[in-house]
Amino acid sequence: MKQKVLIAIGMFFVLWGCAAIFKSIYFGNYGQILWACWIGFIILGIGIIRKNDSLVVSQLNILAVPWGIWSIDFIYRFIERRSLWGITDYVFTQSQEIDTLVTMAHIVALPLALYALAWLKPTKMHAWKISLLELAGLLILTTIFTGTGSDNKINCIYGPCIPIEIPLPAPIPWILAVTLLVFGTNYLITKIYQKERNLFNSLNAPSNRAP
Repeated sequence: MKQKVLIAIGMFFVLWGCAAIFKSIYFGNYGQILWACWIGFIILGIGIIRKNDSLVVSQLNILAVPWGIWSIDFIYRFIERRSLWGITDYVFTQSQEIDTLVTMAHIVALPLALYALAWLKPTKMHAWKISLLELAGLLILTTIFTGTGSDNKINCIYGPCIPIEIPLPAPIPWILAVTLLVFGTNYLITKIYQKERNLFNSLNAPSNRAP
């Protein structure tokens, strides 16, 4: 049962990530192929299917907080009918229904990923190395293929996805932000699962009391 659930969740991520990339190619939006979320969907799905906790944690290091912020912004926009941070305003103005359908996967991505991670029970806590390597690659590829203009919103490297002014030249704010994000999320996941393992071990340890 557990294996089937993990495979189903993993396939969801892989297929949805591939669908988003194929959609971008079909509509000629080639730069969108480099969005970390869709690449992360595929890597995350592969990690879940293969039960590779390092791959799963590496993607959550990058995407857990952005997915959470995206979901909060979307829910607020949907309920209040007005913008919060402006991150998901595009969802309500898209002319292509397929764009809206593909984008809506963000709202379920974090709960599904955390559910799968709870079943995988990660033991290797050096996934931050994979995260930083992937982000370095995305920085290089995004710079080469989409340019460095402030109107370039791909991965929020040169154009911030949240309307905020940072008095530093791009991509320095992005580098600082993602580095903090990766180490912070990795540390939090490490602490949570260390406590869970310690509790499990203490509950299952043989009693030292005399009979």
